[in-house]
Amino acid sequence: MVTVVSACTCATASPDVEGSGQEANGEALAIERNENGPTLYHLTPVEQDKLMASPSISGFQPQPPYMWTKLRPGVHAFLQKAAQLFELHVCTMGDRTYAEQMVALLDPRRVLFADRIVSSSDTTVHHVKDLDVMLGSTSAALIMDDTLGVWPHALQPNLLHVPRYVFFPSEHVRFKLPGISHLDADTDEDPKEGLGRQWEVLECIHRKFFASEDPAREDVRIVVAAEKRRVLAGCVVIFSSVFRQGVAPMTDFHGRLAVQLGAEVQTVMSARTTHVIATNACTDKALDAKRRGLYLVAPAWLITSGFQWQRQPESNFVVPLRNASSAGLNQCCIDKGLLSVPSHEDTLLALAAAGGEGSCNRAS
Repeated sequence: MVTVVSACTCATASPDVEGSGQEANGEALAIERNENGPTLYHLTPVEQDKLMASPSISGFQPQPPYMWTKLRPGVHAFLQKAAQLFELHVCTMGDRTYAEQMVALLDPRRVLFADRIVSSSDTTVHHVKDLDVMLGSTSAALIMDDTLGVWPHALQPNLLHVPRYVFFPSEHVRFKLPGISHLDADTDEDPKEGLGRQWEVLECIHRKFFASEDPAREDVRIVVAAEKRRVLAGCVVIFSSVFRQGVAPMTDFHGRLAVQLGAEVQTVMSARTTHVIATNACTDKALDAKRRGLYLVAPAWLITSGFQWQRQPESNFVVPLRNASSAGLNQCCIDKGLLSVPSHEDTLLALAAAGGEGSCNRAS
């Protein structure tokens, strides 16, 4: 079985994001070039000292792509275990130089990825990532990425959506996130909740793919879909103030995600309703949920359950008394090491950071 690892193993700080050809979570305008050498002018001297002292951060590289790189906690252990079950590939929208340098950090002896690297100059498809130059069937390919929209619609069933790893401060600016970064807070992601959980999902899918005696299940996309449906099986949800009135739930990301996770989505509350997903605790539906003793949760409950492949405790996702902006949703997810709903704007930012140009209409 093939696994494609993409944009989920590290965070980078790089100059000139619009033209640098870096990954989606590149540090916007973080490095200034002058006669005295590179300066991280978005970071305080204390923060720069943290960068230099951290064993998991690769120092500034004096040759292209001119960046700092922070490896995601637990990434080496994750890749070593994954390589025992999967054939690992790297796919990036960055250029070849960037791809080679990232692999040098992730796999310095080239025993995990070997030469299985696909950069923007290798693929025949522009503006999106694709498996067009990889050998093997898509029925046996898993893709790990933190941005869904950079993959074509036909490959969405192969995708395992991994929470974006935010470490550098200006990532919060780029993706319009509130709060402070791990670097500012002097913290880091819990590897058990980050890549540790993603490994458990990978191992489960691998085991069920090869354990099935049903030839029809010899398609990893069927296994992935079945595992997703287990997450919220038995939940009957209705949305309130999550999207505009009159919008059909299945035309919105939240509605589609709920169904993918096995929940039943209603448009009118009934005796079977179990959850009201809302951004405002004062709407009629939200107040009705309280009166009836139903679960009243923020949209982050749905998104976090999807990222973690487990139904999350509803009590951790309290709905605010007034309309919560998308920033509030992002903050809730950030507190748990997760990020928010993938949007068209998010995809455009990811493409820009990776050197993509033009529209991303093909990456629906």
